[in-house]
Amino acid sequence: MSHNSLNGSIPPQIGVLFKLNALDLSANNLFGSIPNSIGNLSKLFYLFLHDNGLSGTIPSEITKLVGLHSLVMGHNFFSGSLPQEIGSLRNMSMLDFQWSNLTGPIPISIEKLNNLSYLDLGGNNLSGNIPQGIWHMDLKYLSLAINNFNGSLPNLTGIVPNSIEKLNNLSTLDLGANNFFGNIPEGIWHMNQLKYLSLADNNFNGSLPREIGNLRNLEYLNLIKSGLSGSIPKQIGMLGNLTQLYMSQCNFSGPIPREIGKLVNLRILNLAENNLFGSIPHEIESLKTLSELDLSRNFLSGTIPSTIGNLTNLYYLYLYSNSLSGSIPDEVGNLHSLDQVQLLGNNLSGSIPSTIGNLTNLGGATNLHVLDLSSNHLTGNIPRDLCKLTFLINLSINNNSLTGNVPIEIIALQNLQSLMLGSNDFSGLFPKQLGNLQNLLNMGLGQNKFEGNIPLELGKLKFLTSLDLSENLLNGTIPSMLGEMQSLQTLNLSHNNLSGDLSSFIGMISLTSIDISYNQFEGPLPNRPAFLNATIEALRNNKGLCGNITGLEPCATLTMLPTSQVVAVKKLHSFPNGEIFDMKAFTSEIQALTEIRHRNIVKLYGFCLHKQFSFLVCEFLEKGDVEKNLKDDEQAIAFDWNKRVNVVKGVSNALCYMHHDCSPSIVHRDISSKNVLLNSEYIAHVSDFGTAKLLNPNSSNWTSFAGTFGYAAPELAYTMEVNEKCDVYSFGILALEILFGKHPGDAISSLSVSSSMTSAAITLDHTLLMDKLDQRLPHPTSLVVKEVISILKIAIACLNESPRSRPTMEQVAKELVKSTSS
Repeated sequence: MSHNSLNGSIPPQIGVLFKLNALDLSANNLFGSIPNSIGNLSKLFYLFLHDNGLSGTIPSEITKLVGLHSLVMGHNFFSGSLPQEIGSLRNMSMLDFQWSNLTGPIPISIEKLNNLSYLDLGGNNLSGNIPQGIWHMDLKYLSLAINNFNGSLPNLTGIVPNSIEKLNNLSTLDLGANNFFGNIPEGIWHMNQLKYLSLADNNFNGSLPREIGNLRNLEYLNLIKSGLSGSIPKQIGMLGNLTQLYMSQCNFSGPIPREIGKLVNLRILNLAENNLFGSIPHEIESLKTLSELDLSRNFLSGTIPSTIGNLTNLYYLYLYSNSLSGSIPDEVGNLHSLDQVQLLGNNLSGSIPSTIGNLTNLGGATNLHVLDLSSNHLTGNIPRDLCKLTFLINLSINNNSLTGNVPIEIIALQNLQSLMLGSNDFSGLFPKQLGNLQNLLNMGLGQNKFEGNIPLELGKLKFLTSLDLSENLLNGTIPSMLGEMQSLQTLNLSHNNLSGDLSSFIGMISLTSIDISYNQFEGPLPNRPAFLNATIEALRNNKGLCGNITGLEPCATLTMLPTSQVVAVKKLHSFPNGEIFDMKAFTSEIQALTEIRHRNIVKLYGFCLHKQFSFLVCEFLEKGDVEKNLKDDEQAIAFDWNKRVNVVKGVSNALCYMHHDCSPSIVHRDISSKNVLLNSEYIAHVSDFGTAKLLNPNSSNWTSFAGTFGYAAPELAYTMEVNEKCDVYSFGILALEILFGKHPGDAISSLSVSSSMTSAAITLDHTLLMDKLDQRLPHPTSLVVKEVISILKIAIACLNESPRSRPTMEQVAKELVKSTSS
């Protein structure tokens, strides 16, 4: 009853069929659990329930079927473990539970199955130790691949026992995708009946022994990521029946043995990602049945042998990321079955052979879908014959020294999805015919010498997601039709001579990344995330752009001066109610701020006063404010302890300078994580002086409230007198926020020091405070932990309820310097 699209569950009434000899319900759509009544089928020899959607635990009653010869249950969704009494099935010859979602250990009773010849437990989540008796069975097929044996580790662990050689009748041995370690037992190399051997994805030691040549019947050998190293023994050539050889991602070194040419039945040869060197042996021409050749990511040198043209059944040719030199042999044109050719990342020179256009089968159609010749030293023009490869999906010839025009015949490549021609010396007008390749998803033509306007035909590329036209000689404005490229996500137009406004980009609703730097664009930035979130480097050096940009407050804008200097233009806070606007006094304060020159204070370049608005012009800081860096987990992890300690020190130095080195002194009045900006090196810069107050030493300094709740000193609730100690309190909050990774919030009340205590008398529960440190970072190392503790102590002192008992910023700065040197 297999392969009949049966659905539903197995009815419990099946137990009345007590004379049944065979039950095959495989390859249906059955679900639910196996009924316990299955144990009544005492005459059953064969039970096949594989390839269904069965679930639940395997009923222990199944072990009553002592006459079973074959139990095949693979590819289901069981839970739990194999029945502990599985050893009761003494007549069992075939046991298959592959890909059944089983957990737990293999029951020790399995050792009693003396008649077992086929055991497949692969693709489960079995754990624990493998019963030793398995290695003594007269098995012909054994798969324990892809499990979690030996529960203390996530994968199969332990040394494969030497007694495995007793399995000398094995034809299939699959121990792949576990975590075996140690040397591969010598016994494996004497299992001369083996046809299939996989030791892939393990951590074995040592090299591949020359005894590998004993496995004369081997047809399949998989050693991918096995951990083996050393040279490939020449005895590999004795495996004359081998059809598939996988030895990639190991540490094999030395040359490819010439004896590899004796494997005349080989269909797949994969030696990728090793440390092989020397040349590709010419004997490879004998592998006439080869369909896949992957020698990529090694250190092979010399030329590609012309005899490779004899491998007429070749489907995949991967020689990329080596040090191959010389020209691409014309004989490649003989390989009419090729689907993919990847020769990128070598030192190949000369021109692209015109014979590459011969890669068609006898019917005249081409099979080639991928041609990647990028990152070589190829010269000359694109051969027109290349445009005969009409099934091409990916054409990458970027990063060479190719010249001339793009042939108009390229319009024939209607199936292209990726076209990479960048980093060459192509010239002439931009090829407008590319707009007819309407299946394109990615197109890169950057770093060439294309001239003229961007053709409006590109607007036809409705599915294009990535476009790079950077570093050419393009000019003119952006055609409005480009706005119809609504799938475009990444666009690079940098380093050209394009001009006009950016209104054509408004229709690009999918755009997420933009680089328009080094052009002549002007006007406002489109209100699109790609522009609002663009880095300064992506917009710089244009004629005159302005608009909102990330890292500043909403009222801040990015402006490019005629000198190409990038600045931030920030609208000042409105003047608080009740304050009389004194133009002369206000101008004097702003002029004083423009004269501030300190490493940790944002540079003010100038200002603009008007009846309706006022602006400050200051430097632009790439990393944005501290609050943003702490809120985002990824940015917070990059904001490590050393950087955080240096930011706290930087802010203290800035406030010390403002309070003690400026005349008159300047009180910021709004120190918070929003008003400390970071540059690309995480150097702190105090910003936002819209509420700053220059203190008059000869009078009281009374003003209305200014600042940010949660950072303002508590005395501002009952007095309007402003002095430096208000900034000291805010600094204490900020320092804790930087160390805790968030505003200290309610913890402030428990951390604040009463007015009756002096700074010297403060004691701290270091363990309590250290537990509050940002958990997204690893615990501070011994090199920085002293400085962290020092900052915690100083921050608590700054939160003293009594302004007079708080330290000055000069004392704070000196104490932080002392903690560095101690």
